[in-house]
Amino acid sequence: MVSSKSKPIIMLVIDTLMDPPLQEAIKGDRAPALKFLIDNGRYFPDVVSPFPTMSVNVDTTILTGTYCNEHCLPGLVWFDSKENRLVNYGSHIRELWKLGISQSLEDILFNMNGSHISKDVKTIHEEIEEKGKKSASINALIYRGNTPHYYKLPKLITWFTTIKKDRPTFAPAAFTYGSLKNISGSTRFQRLWQRFGFNNSFSIQELTHLIKSDQLPAFTIVYFPELDQRVHKYGRMDILGIEKVDRYLQKLLNVYDTWEEAIHQHIWITIGDNGQAWVDSNRKKALIDLRELFGEYDIMKLKKGIQPQN
Repeated sequence: MVSSKSKPIIMLVIDTLMDPPLQEAIKGDRAPALKFLIDNGRYFPDVVSPFPTMSVNVDTTILTGTYCNEHCLPGLVWFDSKENRLVNYGSHIRELWKLGISQSLEDILFNMNGSHISKDVKTIHEEIEEKGKKSASINALIYRGNTPHYYKLPKLITWFTTIKKDRPTFAPAAFTYGSLKNISGSTRFQRLWQRFGFNNSFSIQELTHLIKSDQLPAFTIVYFPELDQRVHKYGRMDILGIEKVDRYLQKLLNVYDTWEEAIHQHIWITIGDNGQAWVDSNRKKALIDLRELFGEYDIMKLKKGIQPQN
């Protein structure tokens, strides 16, 4: 028997998982793994996401239990008044290029978790480690912990940027961040079209390694990014996206002799981190031209940054 007190907790974060399309997928028998978890647990369809609904903000709120006025990481793109510059964690490669690839990668790989999240709050990883236990983060954007880890950066990055490769980022004891850092010890570097390991398949691979090698810590968070990408492209009722996520979850549950054994051995928490609303198909109605609304202000040029008044 495995006592409830000793069961490892596995939190599966499915980016942009929402109730209406999930219910449609279940009705059509296209999400058996998610249905199994719902039928054997408790389901809350009306969870409200913190604002603004950007994953870096939402995930920081999940990990710290505080809103962005306390954890100080407000969104994917924000203005740092202390450094007088725009911070961008990856809205589009064009913006990153204009802001400077070296600075953008510095923010994504080191500053986001290292200095941008307030030191006045603690992540769940930090609190667990203070209690003498261990945790794991697999492909989560927010991961701050107490253990130093070193990225395996592609030569292209080290050749064409000023990023210093031999310095740590601090994360939980077990840490995967795409192909840049993994738990399983895989030496196969995933390519651009595989999003450098930031995909559902790699997330499952890493979690499966922990399970099969009996290395699951007290708490593990696993991030699944691909549904969000499909919803952006095909709309919020994209059932196929949920079906694809569910196939990965089936593969995960099939690691055990039975699915019942999976929920007997571990505590499973499955959540969506935010949702998306319908946007009018009429482009003129849907778009809000901020340039017109803020016409009296000067808009900062990304390449030039803030310029002194003439």
